[in-house]
Amino acid sequence: MNDMKRIVTLFFLLLRAFLAGAQNNPYGINDECYQYMNQADALIGKPGFAEANANLLHSAVKHEDKKAQVLYYVENLRDAARRPDAEEKEVLEAHESLTQIARKLDYVQYYYQSYQTLKNFYFNRGKMIRALEVIDEMQKTAVREGDEYGIWFAHKEFASVYMNYSAFHVAREHLSALIKVWQTTEDPTIRRQNLAPFYIDYSKTFAPEIDSARFYLDKAWEVVSVPVDSVRCMQESAVLAVVNRDEKTYRHYRDLVLNTPHRQGIGRGIPEMFGVIDSILDGTIGQPSVRDLYKFSMPQMRIISLVAEDKGFHALAENLKDQCILSMETDLSDLLKMNMSEMAARLGNDELSADLARKNRQMTNLLRASGIIGLLLVALLVYVSLKLRREKTGKK
Repeated sequence: MNDMKRIVTLFFLLLRAFLAGAQNNPYGINDECYQYMNQADALIGKPGFAEANANLLHSAVKHEDKKAQVLYYVENLRDAARRPDAEEKEVLEAHESLTQIARKLDYVQYYYQSYQTLKNFYFNRGKMIRALEVIDEMQKTAVREGDEYGIWFAHKEFASVYMNYSAFHVAREHLSALIKVWQTTEDPTIRRQNLAPFYIDYSKTFAPEIDSARFYLDKAWEVVSVPVDSVRCMQESAVLAVVNRDEKTYRHYRDLVLNTPHRQGIGRGIPEMFGVIDSILDGTIGQPSVRDLYKFSMPQMRIISLVAEDKGFHALAENLKDQCILSMETDLSDLLKMNMSEMAARLGNDELSADLARKNRQMTNLLRASGIIGLLLVALLVYVSLKLRREKTGKK
């Protein structure tokens, strides 16, 4: 798709966003219910939430709005999971209530969204094994019941976790599976999901200098349907352009991103990354401090290092590569410590001296069930690969 077609696409997306804003009720529930839901949503994790959410339920029952009733339980779980003092028991009870009402009133998307919220609760508290077990449980339920939406949703959640840990090879498998389901399904709930974000993530599983990255980003551009996704496409187009020495295209998309009214589509650290890249291209870059570098993600540091290397700023490129390796070492160490600690707690510290064979079997089953072996192995392989490349570069 050429740039003129993309500009036309962006125009219609902006028009669509304006019209959607005028409608102002994307859930399609009763307007009074929607008003109360917004009030409750703004108070999630804060004092006053319970009263605001009770108003939503009262209005939903009064207007016999079943979807709004389910959304009351959605908000209740989100509040329980987000509060700093949240107790696991309370979150599990809210999860159980939501899954039951979603089943009863036939809103399957919120049944699986409940698992997503529960996964995030564990994930944000460093309980990776439990988080992956929640997704695994959701997937097994969906497969057992032949629920296509649940299967699709589980692939989406697995992909999200593996992308977060830069385990791109495994993430790619889940992204490929969920894209295939989207393309072949007749399920309207799945078909309503925007496909562009998944093609964008699929593109990001490849190194930016690889043709496959451009191929799948072009596919994302072809199916963009909301302005936020177009901003993400512009970000990635800028990245691919600068890595592949097309400075004119890079500056074009960079300017579109930095001037977009849809700021929520801009990824964390993107404006700062563009600033560093600009100073490299202009030849005005100094030697950033370690603190400056740590505000970037590892993929962002790698992109900057590629541009720096290409423009002859070898010391900066080497520093960035060192930081990538250090970041991977830290993440891998934290991942190992976090999950070994969690496994020890799950297996029972007070019995470590008894029946080691049984303990080993339990641990193996626990690891296999959660998928953590794959995550740790992928993380280790990525780290070793980076380390070997770094050592090879140092010998030249």
